[in-house]
Amino acid sequence: MTSRGSDLQVIRHTCMDHGSVHPAMKRLPLKTAAARIRETRRAGGKRSPSPFFFVCGAGISVPSVPLAWSIERECCSRAEDLGLSSGLPPDDDAGAYSFWLEQAYPDPDQRRAYFRSKIERQPLTDANLRLAHLLADGALSRLLVTPNFDDFVSRALHLFGDAHVVCDHPATTARIDLDADDVQIVHVHGTYWFYDLVNTDLEIHERAQGMRAGPGMGELLADLLRARSPLVLGYSGWEGDVIMTALKRRLRKPLKHTLYWFCYREGAVESLPSWLCKHPNVCFVMPPEGEALPADRVFDELLRVFKVDAPPLTRDPLGTFAARLRHAIPPRPPKAPPDLYFFDDVLRRVERAIKLAGEDAQRIDRRVDTVRDAVRAGRYDLAARRANGISLRALKKEQLAGLLDALWAAVARGGRAASEDLRLYDAFLRVVDERPSAPVKMGRLASVWIGRAAATFRLGHHRKTQRIVAEAIEAFGPDLSRMPRAHHRLLAIRARALAAEGRGGAALEAYEELLTRFGKASETRLRAAVVGSGRERAALLMKLEHYDEAKEHLDALVRRSLRVRSLEHELATLYALRSELHEALGNKDEAAEDAERATEVLASLAQAPRPSGYPPPASDPLRKSSDEF
Repeated sequence: MTSRGSDLQVIRHTCMDHGSVHPAMKRLPLKTAAARIRETRRAGGKRSPSPFFFVCGAGISVPSVPLAWSIERECCSRAEDLGLSSGLPPDDDAGAYSFWLEQAYPDPDQRRAYFRSKIERQPLTDANLRLAHLLADGALSRLLVTPNFDDFVSRALHLFGDAHVVCDHPATTARIDLDADDVQIVHVHGTYWFYDLVNTDLEIHERAQGMRAGPGMGELLADLLRARSPLVLGYSGWEGDVIMTALKRRLRKPLKHTLYWFCYREGAVESLPSWLCKHPNVCFVMPPEGEALPADRVFDELLRVFKVDAPPLTRDPLGTFAARLRHAIPPRPPKAPPDLYFFDDVLRRVERAIKLAGEDAQRIDRRVDTVRDAVRAGRYDLAARRANGISLRALKKEQLAGLLDALWAAVARGGRAASEDLRLYDAFLRVVDERPSAPVKMGRLASVWIGRAAATFRLGHHRKTQRIVAEAIEAFGPDLSRMPRAHHRLLAIRARALAAEGRGGAALEAYEELLTRFGKASETRLRAAVVGSGRERAALLMKLEHYDEAKEHLDALVRRSLRVRSLEHELATLYALRSELHEALGNKDEAAEDAERATEVLASLAQAPRPSGYPPPASDPLRKSSDEF
């Protein structure tokens, strides 16, 4: 049985050659890499400069800012619709992006205005907030290098009340003091505020070669790389830009410290150059099989291992704001008239609001806020333990809502060990069980039940998984009919558990029930889920050596998927599995034909508007919004 992500692995191994990935390339899981980074930092001592700095690309600003593939598509449409295009784009991704951007917006100031329209007033992302949290603390590093045009990290630092230095042009590289303890941000390609932002191939090449006025960005990065190694996140590594050019020069020799490159997906390394992949001091941090590794999850783990405290603003918002006001208001002699903005009165009102909160309410809120603090610091297991230590009887409705919100923020992250996930799910359900009147959204509750069943399945407790599914169905009762995707997920988990337990006949019946109950669904994601569970049924039939029935079932699923444009991915997985079936039956020609079909569908998906480095999030039910069902 495979998930959507692991289906992609099946297709790759069935249809593709992995020769592009160097066998000696070093790979690590996230937890191991974070622990190694922590120990490297500790070895130098607290007073020594950090051996690391961050390199963060567009992946940390998704979805608030569109990725290159989306920009390229939009610019292509504009250029063709307005008759602005001339010539043909290059074959490489970077060249095509540059070509269409320049075709649609020929003037530098046009490009600046275009990016300003995409960035200005957009909300901050979780990843940018997490990164600002790490930079402000400084336990790991206070230096960020980014090709991004947005100012999200700066805005997040301002939100937390932390001063910082920004360099966004080669002429301002003198602002960066590599020995300083200040938070410093280097925008190697500029920001959207100014017309000199770097976008086209020529501009990128010139910036990389240090051909602009002042000591070039390349020279600054060369100085930085002499003693420090980057932690790379959300960056696809386009060769020829200033970051990759500086890295290539530096990697001609050994590094003092390991360079950690965090990959959003397994296939991300396939597009990276061999000089990077083969280097003995470069380590690639990979997601678990079939999953994704978004930047905010990486930052969560770094916050956890470095035990970073929550920002003061989030722990005591009124007190922090009052302190900022006191620091900012100019002092006035006792008999002086009020200032023209009456800031003293503003401060008195804020202090009065602090007192009105009430000591008793503050006592209870502080206990709930300890759960929030653990979530802010990425310590989700601690959040579950703290939540379980709170007596729910004394909490008012709004405080219960606050506790559930804090737990939901942790639950919705995903990507942890199954045992840690279970503690969070159990803490959430404890609140709902002990206080049935607690305000909880049905979508969130469904996600928690699904996650609890899935985590139990991951731990190998297959009978217990079936019991949890039965409990969830009973708990929701008739309401489950109004949440068909949640209902489908629960029943699919039950079918997988039955199959894993070795009860093949019962599992086949469970899969048949899924097809009967949801086979006529019209909603896109539910259709895809139905085809996915149908594919699992076919795989089980093959395992039980019911080959004729498996082929008949796969043929029907292929015909269904061919009729729906949004099911291309599912179609590719079906072709790949049918190729395996033909291979098992000795039908070499048919196996090759289906493998070729799967490859063609994958190729068409690759040409569709999808980001090369950061695709849409994996189909993890716990990463859906609260209105998912």
